[in-house]
Amino acid sequence: MDKNKVWKEIKGWAIAIGIALFLRYFIFQFFFIPSGSMIPTLLVGDLVLGEKISYRFKKPERGDVVIFYYPKDKSVFYIKRIIGLPGDNLTIYGDFIEINGKKVKYEYIGEKSFIDNGKKVLGKLYIEYLPKKYSSGYKKHYVFIEKNNPMVLNIHIPKNKYFVMGDNRDNSYDSRYWGFVDKKDINARGILILISLDKYHYYLPRLNRILRPIDKLDIK
Repeated sequence: MDKNKVWKEIKGWAIAIGIALFLRYFIFQFFFIPSGSMIPTLLVGDLVLGEKISYRFKKPERGDVVIFYYPKDKSVFYIKRIIGLPGDNLTIYGDFIEINGKKVKYEYIGEKSFIDNGKKVLGKLYIEYLPKKYSSGYKKHYVFIEKNNPMVLNIHIPKNKYFVMGDNRDNSYDSRYWGFVDKKDINARGILILISLDKYHYYLPRLNRILRPIDKLDIK
């Protein structure tokens, strides 16, 4: 075999692998959803694409879905939604939120069922309108409330810390239980569902979720 041709082949593969690794470690992150804590936005079996660039130029915003290092074990990644920013005062009444003395707006959609941990659960679907801080308007997204959490919390968020929660409010292990996320531990912003495989139906693809932007999901 021509040595020059072999060298070109090796060089081509090395460049391709180098580009892939660069994109993986500096530009993008992939996260496979393992639990139902982000229902109805993200389902078990969703493969989420996260991007790492935007937070180098702007601060994380309320309502952003973020992939971060779990504070109690930095070898593990979690994905949740930012609810509170540095300096915010939060009051949490069970599943509903007040930010800096103002109640967050909720719009009741109706009853809805989902498969969570292999079981069908029935609850109430709401649209939550989180007020943006660094731009005008609101971050509109869905939350699922199954049984109404009785927890009441009053929280002040320190500098460089963020308070995150799952959209499946009664079934999410989040900042209500283990505390804040440090800014340096936020690794990526979730932007897109690349593909979705239904674990509970033979891992068949959910065609209506493929290549769907997270911020533009319409929950039926």
